[in-house]
Amino acid sequence: LSLEEMRSAAGAREGDCPSAELHEVGYEGMIAYDDVSGQELDPKMMMSARKDEIQYFRDMGVYEKVDIQECWRATGKAPIPVRWVDINKGDSAKPNYRSRLVAKEFNTGPCPELYAATPPSECLRIMISKMASGQGRDIGMVYADVSRAYFYAKAVRPVYVKLPEEDVEPGDEGKCGKLMMSMHGTRDAALNWALEYGDTLRSAGYVQGKSNPCLFYHSDKDVAVLVHGDVFVAVGPKKHLSHVEKTLSDQFKIEVEKLGTGERPTPRRIGGEGAWAGECQASDGPRIQGGEQEQPVDGREDDPEERGVEEQDGDRDEYRQHRERDGVGEQGVVGLRGRRQAGGERRRRR
Repeated sequence: LSLEEMRSAAGAREGDCPSAELHEVGYEGMIAYDDVSGQELDPKMMMSARKDEIQYFRDMGVYEKVDIQECWRATGKAPIPVRWVDINKGDSAKPNYRSRLVAKEFNTGPCPELYAATPPSECLRIMISKMASGQGRDIGMVYADVSRAYFYAKAVRPVYVKLPEEDVEPGDEGKCGKLMMSMHGTRDAALNWALEYGDTLRSAGYVQGKSNPCLFYHSDKDVAVLVHGDVFVAVGPKKHLSHVEKTLSDQFKIEVEKLGTGERPTPRRIGGEGAWAGECQASDGPRIQGGEQEQPVDGREDDPEERGVEEQDGDRDEYRQHRERDGVGEQGVVGLRGRRQAGGERRRRR
């Protein structure tokens, strides 16, 4: 259906979203779908998740209700429409419903002053390498995820949104929501959040990077911090990682995971046959599995040279199987090499 036909069928006015008119009160007879996977959702659980989100809006003071006329005077435009994004972050066996109310502010053109930086991927690799190489020096890693990060960032410009039906109360006729905190779907939400976490870390003694503002370092504690969206990754001595954890937990609601215990990995079997991960094996002796010596096969002595050839052949066969499974055979490799050689000859001719 065209937009005009949808408005006609829904009985919506010009300029209104026709889907809003089709919204059913309650969940009886409602069919709900995951906005990401497209899987069908339980309407009752979805409505409960929306109710929890509205309560979170109220607890965090995301917006205050004002007259729509104030919106027109401040911005010269109508309030920004909103919509629900409903997802199941779990599965059918263990559902974890999450409903997020987002604004639908359109990107009307380039606006460099609203740019929010992201860290280069190489920095994460360096931090992981620092943790892995510093096991003997008691180096660890903290991974912290901030829940609903944008709600902690204050709104810095006048932004007004339409009230969702789930938050319309008696006496709210002719009112809209003036944002006090940032909201998903507004153009400057990411920038406001970057300013918020930057102030938090700098006030705790961290120096913000100049080439990239998502990187921080505390020289006294030798702790490096990388921020990507609402995720914080910190690497440093374990006795000082609690400092960055406390700095974040004092300001935000976070979920923390700790990596790099410094303990050797527990030996575990890789596949049905072969070596054990986390154990050393001599190249010229029998394999050791679970503390017991591996017995010879068919009463034959284990020849190291013969075993090495067999293992190489097995590795080569396994490599070919993986290549065939991924759709890349030997012809593909030869063809690529041939194209490179042909390209080199053409360059030499020029």
